[in-house]
Amino acid sequence: MTVAQYEAHQAAQKPIIAKILKKMSDKGQLPDDPRAVEALSEAMKVLRGPQTAKDKIAAARLILDFTKAKPTTKVEHTVRTAEDILDEMAEED
Repeated sequence: MTVAQYEAHQAAQKPIIAKILKKMSDKGQLPDDPRAVEALSEAMKVLRGPQTAKDKIAAARLILDFTKAKPTTKVEHTVRTAEDILDEMAEED
């Protein structure tokens, strides 16, 4: 890709990225710091550009880390009382 082609590609992506950032702002998913918004915009340029897959994955991870909450793990604990343990031992015999 030549420099002119790259610049044309970036110029074509600019309104799309602005539209995505506007939607994220409307949903309250953007940080309050304008420098962080600019960093997310640059990450989106990498994500939507002709970079390597490794760079795109890193950009996608960066965007998700700062805009989406990580899923919680569900842990179920069952509390057994002493009576339950004794009842189980009595049933075994």
